[in-house]
Amino acid sequence: MVIFIDSILLPQEMDDYFKGVDSNAFMNSALEYENPKAPFDKLARAGANDADKERPFVSPRLWSIFFIIQGMYGRSALLLGNSFKDRRLKHWRDDHGCDQLLRSVLPAHAVDHAKGLSFNGLRTAIDMLESQFLTEAGMNSRRDVFALGGVRHGDN
Repeated sequence: MVIFIDSILLPQEMDDYFKGVDSNAFMNSALEYENPKAPFDKLARAGANDADKERPFVSPRLWSIFFIIQGMYGRSALLLGNSFKDRRLKHWRDDHGCDQLLRSVLPAHAVDHAKGLSFNGLRTAIDMLESQFLTEAGMNSRRDVFALGGVRHGDN
């Protein structure tokens, strides 16, 4: 849901909703995030708590990328929940934690590209992380270069 909202609405439209300036049916679909436990419950239902069982069987880099993807989903959902509490948008683009997570795997220009998109930046960032994950797992046909959102780069 967090990615869906980021894919459709501009940050100003989200901020207007949280400030009560404008009502928005799309934002109403995220009301479940008013509950501070919602991000943790969603990650648990997705199997995040069981993933540790697989750690001995994957490379450290693959595990790190998985951890970053999980962190981005969790952190962006937590920020959405905090936006309800604070009555103003807490955007992933402005969050130092999200920035650190992304830059630990992706090149700076790719992170800057995703953060610079008016909308759909979170989906772009997650897509690039997932591509890195698949490459590290040996599931991408081209290891040397991938392209997403007009950004091309090689392995880190």
